[in-house]
Formats: sequence, structure tokens, C-alpha cells
Amino acid sequence: MGIYPGRADAAVVVGCPCDVPRWRVWRNSTAFKTGTWSSLSPLSYVSGVDKSAPVIAVTGERDQNTLAEFARDYIDALRRNGVGRAEFMTAPGATHTKSIDSPTYHEAIKKVVSLLNASKGE
Repeated sequence: MGIYPGRADAAVVVGCPCDVPRWRVWRNSTAFKTGTWSSLSPLSYVSGVDKSAPVIAVTGERDQNTLAEFARDYIDALRRNGVGRAEFMTAPGATHTKSIDSPTYHEAIKKVVSLLNASKGE
């Protein structure tokens, strides 16, 4: 959304490292891995996100791959940049791979759709 404004009206990101350089350092140290990734970092593109876009980040409570703090920091950066409908949600009991199966994920999808419909007068 931040790289190509206007291509998406909303987003739900799940298990997002969001600050990829910081996540790489943490992940390498906790998983005893080395190497690099060529992933883009959503945090680097906050300024391009439409201020009216709903953006919800969901992280599993038991996610050991992408800590909630990375997604929370991204949501905080969006809010500081004027994205008023940015929100963080924790998926209770969910791991990294199970977050997308959680009721919280489905709640986030429904919320984003509702916000989009409301903004279009539906």
C-alpha cells in the first residue's frame, strides 16, 4: 500500500515482521541463523499509505517467528503518519502459522470490510 498508493483500499497483515531489518537481527539471534533476506519492510513505506485506509495487523499471542512488537511499531508509525484506522490485534493462543486460522484474523477481515463499506455509504 505504501509503495503503490491506490492499488489497495485496506489491508490485514498477519504475522508481519513489519520492520524487516530489526526483525532480521532478532530472528538471526534467536534461531541461530545467518544470511540475509531480500524482503521489503512495510515500515519503510508508511508515508505512502492512504490516510483513510483501514490497516489491521494481527500477530499470534504465541508467535515465536514475528514478535508482536514489530507489528505494533508499524501500526504506531501509521497512526503518527495520520492513518487513523490503523489497529493492532493479538490472536489469543495462536502461533505464527495458526494466526490466519484464528477467530481474531476473521474478525479483522470483517472489520476492514465493514469500514470500507461504511466509507462508501453502503
